[in-house]
Amino acid sequence: MGTTEVDLAKPLLRYHQREEYKGEIESMTDMLPQLKTPQDRGDVQRRLGRLKQTLQSQTPAEVTGAMKDRLRAYATELEEKITSGMLSQEEMRKNPAGSVGRHMRWERGNKSDILKWKNAQQVLEPDSDDPDLSNFERLRPMGAQDRMRANAQIPGKMSYGAIPQQNWDQAFEGQGPSNTALQQAKRVQKPLSEEQRKVLCDRLAAARAIKKQQQAEAKAVVLPSPNEV
Repeated sequence: MGTTEVDLAKPLLRYHQREEYKGEIESMTDMLPQLKTPQDRGDVQRRLGRLKQTLQSQTPAEVTGAMKDRLRAYATELEEKITSGMLSQEEMRKNPAGSVGRHMRWERGNKSDILKWKNAQQVLEPDSDDPDLSNFERLRPMGAQDRMRANAQIPGKMSYGAIPQQNWDQAFEGQGPSNTALQQAKRVQKPLSEEQRKVLCDRLAAARAIKKQQQAEAKAVVLPSPNEV
């Protein structure tokens, strides 16, 4: 699909911008008859003309049916092109060596396609007030979040949380790691008996009662007035 049917290369106003323009046009139109000097009326009329021209030229085109389907397919093509070579969220956050240059080259090479994709979202959903509707950052891949990068500004930490359970079962023959911090704590801490639980609960209740009484006494203290000091 080309862009000749719908011009996606020109600037388009977002929904909230169009609403602001409409509100300003209405307000200035109501104000115009109340102006007394020709100069004031001329200034407002010129401002009104510019607002109306901008609103008309930069309002997303109305598309329906097959045209909307073609535009949606074109937007998908743009997404595939834009995300090719796009740095991941992990790379953008940790900033490993060379990532700034890679991002700048990617941005220069995709600048026009990013604008077309943003405008396509506005044409497809012109009445959406979603602030992230045309935010291409939502296309950015996540990247590995659980690895350490020694060459990055923010190295991060290694984590094994993303490893599938079947890999653990295969490595430990279904038994799982036997010397983790959790397993060690379980071996050291024995379960409490009913009598021990009752004693512990009574102690906690007594401590809460004492704290509540202290708070009540603190609130009841009346400070002397300056005249009494």
